[in-house]
Amino acid sequence: MNIQEYNSYGGPSRIRTNDQGVAVPRLSHLAIGPLLIHYNKKIIDFQYIILKKIKNVLGRKKMKIKVGVSNRHIHLCKKDADILFGKDYEFHKRNDLTQKGEYACEETVIVSTDKYEFPHVRVMGPLRDYTQVEVSRDDASLLEINPPMRDSGDLENSEAVWISGPNGKIYKENCCILATRHIHGNKNNLPNHNNRDIVSVIFNGKEIDNVHIKMKDSYELEMHIDKSDANEFGIENGDYIDLE
Repeated sequence: MNIQEYNSYGGPSRIRTNDQGVAVPRLSHLAIGPLLIHYNKKIIDFQYIILKKIKNVLGRKKMKIKVGVSNRHIHLCKKDADILFGKDYEFHKRNDLTQKGEYACEETVIVSTDKYEFPHVRVMGPLRDYTQVEVSRDDASLLEINPPMRDSGDLENSEAVWISGPNGKIYKENCCILATRHIHGNKNNLPNHNNRDIVSVIFNGKEIDNVHIKMKDSYELEMHIDKSDANEFGIENGDYIDLE
């Protein structure tokens, strides 16, 4: 292996040696030019790489993000909404959600298994292309089911539940999940992240891992967790977490 050191002018650099004669390079970022290593015919400026990494880390500021705690709820497709509430039923908006165009409806359904049932499960609007029931770990324990933790819309091989409305009842397979912890954002409010990134956040000194980034131009900045996570980490709706 042929390794030679050069200073920023291309000549041999001054190398300090210890008592055993081993070279000790000067790496002070305050007074040294680039440390160039000639290795396999390639010149690599290691000082530039190291200082760039340090600058990125030190320059990264913590971002405060508001948390929305999600209770169990359901998204309905048109076909299932027709069965549960009647053909072409028009849902009534109760309140808008943070994300534009999304809202909670006045209407609720009953979600159940042979072991337990939850009345008053809120319908979320508008209608989607699929029916999805989102529950927490504690909810799943009561229902005695084992739903996978998934991103919204990823329903293959998820759990089945009974869904009852005022006009009908259906047994819906592949519909029930634990929603991943996630942060909504766009390129303006999350400039250092990309869609589908998985990050960790901090709340009161505790790390919360496996948080998925969801990017869309219309998304407002907000983190969503379910009630089981909220209870575990002591988070209340409207609290703020730190994202680096």
